[in-house]
Amino acid sequence: MPKAKNLQEAYNNLVVEPLESEEEFRDFYVERPVKAPSPIEELKDRIHISDRKGEVPLSGVQRLG
Repeated sequence: MPKAKNLQEAYNNLVVEPLESEEEFRDFYVERPVKAPSPIEELKDRIHISDRKGEVPLSGVQRLG
């Protein structure tokens, strides 16, 4: 699957099914820099300091091994 160049292509590439092969996983995996802050910690901090009420949907994949 080619990498999306814009939001429309990204949406059209979206398939709501589990990734089934290492190749599919590699197509979507993005390496996070080692010194980068944890995205989970950043999200937690934003939720804690927000005055807005509401729900935050979360989704993700954890690679094992």
